Amino acid sequence: MAKPISFGTFQFPTKKSATEEARRRINCYEEGQVLCPADELFFSSLFTLHTNYLEKKGVGISHITVELDFHKNRCLYIHRVDDTKTDCSRVHCIQNATTKKIV
Repeated sequence: MAKPISFGTFQFPTKKSATEEARRRINCYEEGQVLCPADELFFSSLFTLHTNYLEKKGVGISHITVELDFHKNRCLYIHRVDDTKTDCSRVHCIQNATTKKIV
């Protein structure tokens, strides 16, 4: 059965549709690019579903970039206001949404 997912102001009828939208947005960027404000809002809202969100967010998010992992996959990195950064898995956020739903 399809499970709807919502975060921030974003709502999707299924996790698959949320995954497709996240993939569509991230694929518009090259390595090292900073997300535009609309995409940053989308992903920062999505990240609230991460089980370690408070740890990932740290003292606050300055901006989010796209970087490549060692398999050449596009990954998202949270750059914090204290000049530290950490990766944050969009897949983990969406898969985890069954146990934590933030509207």
